[in-house]
Amino acid sequence: MGQTDFAQALLIWNGIFTNDANTDTLAFILDHKSDLALFLINLLEPAKLYDTALGSPTSQNTHASYRRYNELDLTKARNRHAVICQLQRLAVSLSRILLMGKNGQSLEQLPMNTELRSDFDDDNRISLIPSTLSVTAPASWWARSTSYGEKWLFVNGIGGEYFWLQLYCEKLRDTYRRNILGVFNRSDGILWDLVECAGERDINGRQTLIRRTESSRAAQRTLERELSAALQNRESDGFIVMIAYSQGCLLLRHVLQEFAREDSHREAMANRLRVFTFGNPSVDWMGTDAQGISAPLCERVNYTEHFANGQDFVAKLGVLRTNQEEALRNAGYIHERSSVFINHARDWVGHLFGTQYSLRVEDYEDGGHSKLLACAGGRAMRR
Repeated sequence: MGQTDFAQALLIWNGIFTNDANTDTLAFILDHKSDLALFLINLLEPAKLYDTALGSPTSQNTHASYRRYNELDLTKARNRHAVICQLQRLAVSLSRILLMGKNGQSLEQLPMNTELRSDFDDDNRISLIPSTLSVTAPASWWARSTSYGEKWLFVNGIGGEYFWLQLYCEKLRDTYRRNILGVFNRSDGILWDLVECAGERDINGRQTLIRRTESSRAAQRTLERELSAALQNRESDGFIVMIAYSQGCLLLRHVLQEFAREDSHREAMANRLRVFTFGNPSVDWMGTDAQGISAPLCERVNYTEHFANGQDFVAKLGVLRTNQEEALRNAGYIHERSSVFINHARDWVGHLFGTQYSLRVEDYEDGGHSKLLACAGGRAMRR
């Protein structure tokens, strides 16, 4: 590839990272370069399996209790498969950028899709990746919890591979002793995931990406379908527990915004829907109704809680962007029906949901007030 081809490719990069949608995000990242570097280093910590110099986790290392959900435990074949898929998707993204630059094409023509051969059957026609995943708790666990009449859903975030969605749903199942329905948000590689997050973070239009990936739109459609079905189910009056992680928070916000705009499911949302987010990168948690009036999305649902590690850089793009209570209220995060819980512990600094996010009450400031964390062990959710 000649020098001119490379120059054209750089124009594509320039279009991705300097369009109006990403200006504020880039400014924030450049102002926090050291935090970002430390975050990337800590993101790889699970690959060491949290072993000590003696070769086994210490009893004081609470990460060890989540080892079975470790995304970077490369002793497991399916984790190796997921990591390789992510590397392949990144390589496909980069190669297409270079190819588009070589052909003199623009950013708007760039295919933001990194489907792999391993995503399809032998005839390369039928996708092997379902849109949802059901993880069922043993009958001895959920015999009591089913009497609550609840429906639990989860949607994953950036860098999503199907096996990791399974790990996350199993972690929730084992912690809360409930059946979990996972909505799969397939990654198109970390590059497009991050670029897309920058454009999705503000529902009010201050940051709007040029285009969204088809996998992201498909996941949003699935989430809207499953959540609508739960809200319309008149056979149960139990809570609908919606848990979203990372980029999944952005997809959920789009769905809640659509419900608010269409004024649909109003009564069921107010009475039954409880929303819990982890590592939320959204600039705000606001939405507009059919009249275009802006209001916190937590006013549309029964209750909301947001969880974040204090040094999670992705959360710092959103829910942790400020520590000023008034600013958090204006952003829709703090409200009489919404709380923010932060894990300030020194060793809980990553973004991965499997081993780097705790579900223990004692790890979060004022965690004893959380309605979600109190459900551990199959306990009923507090009213």
